[in-house]
Amino acid sequence: MSALFHLLYVIAVCHIGESHLCDQVIQLNGSLGKPLVLYQLRMTPEYKTLYLKTTNKTAKMPFLVYDLIQRQIIYPEANISDIRYQFHPDTSSVIIPKLQKDDEKDYELVVQTNHFYEYVCVIELKVYEQISNLTVIVTEDSRNDTCNVTMKCLMKTGDNVTFSWMKDNKTLSHNGSTLEISITTDNANSIFRCTATNPVSEGWSEHTLSSSCNPDNDNGLPGIMFYILVSSSLILVAIIVIVIVIIKKKSKRDIYSKRYVNHPSMPESRPPVPEPASEQMPEGIQTVYAIVQKPKNQSISSEASKSLPFSSVYELAGPCRNNLQVQNLTEETRV
Repeated sequence: MSALFHLLYVIAVCHIGESHLCDQVIQLNGSLGKPLVLYQLRMTPEYKTLYLKTTNKTAKMPFLVYDLIQRQIIYPEANISDIRYQFHPDTSSVIIPKLQKDDEKDYELVVQTNHFYEYVCVIELKVYEQISNLTVIVTEDSRNDTCNVTMKCLMKTGDNVTFSWMKDNKTLSHNGSTLEISITTDNANSIFRCTATNPVSEGWSEHTLSSSCNPDNDNGLPGIMFYILVSSSLILVAIIVIVIVIIKKKSKRDIYSKRYVNHPSMPESRPPVPEPASEQMPEGIQTVYAIVQKPKNQSISSEASKSLPFSSVYELAGPCRNNLQVQNLTEETRV
């Protein structure tokens, strides 16, 4: 069958909307793991059978043989949901439901008519992995009051990727995945964008230099403000704890005072009454008391008072001097 194909490559027409010359190769880019419409055939009543095979001449069997009249697969003999290549008669499309990396090859599409085989087109398919989770990783190097920043574009998945950089929506000439720059007052607030592209996808990520080491920019204070906020919060928490401790101690002191100090069963404590100061007598002088018998009633006549009982009364007779004082007084009287 392969030899017959080479002998009958007489009419070559490519059907993509309108007819094109056969020497025009169709180039397709597909995403790994995604479905792909490989070709949409422009049907005519003369078409009987469709063949999908590779341009590699060593391959013996085609990938797909489909009966366009009976609307059924001739090869491979398998359920349509399990085969790798499918033809959908409703849209007249050759489809690969889920692209794999080894689907990346060149295909030939041939249709059989009543009298010969018609070479339709050559399809060159490339399969790429889509770009995902693109981010900019930043490293800083501060030396001699100069901040140097290295920005690197990283992604989780993606192949055959090209990179480009923009500064404040202006394209830079640098096209690598890594960009090195020194922060100055001119670019301290600049926004840098890294864009990664491949034939099937695109992704971008931004970084603002004001969030990096920024010595001359007032907007570079978020780190300082963070430390100030944390310190203020710790001080506030310490003050609250101290106030709570003081309140608890005062509360315990009040409870103790109510239970024990002012308890009704306990006598009220009073300060001791000071003893009266004793009156000092002059040295050497002693007090002498005399006993005098006086009637109880002075108004009774002398006659009657004789028969009344007497009472003892102590009266102060005066200070008593010692012998030396009496002797000195006697000598003064004589003189």
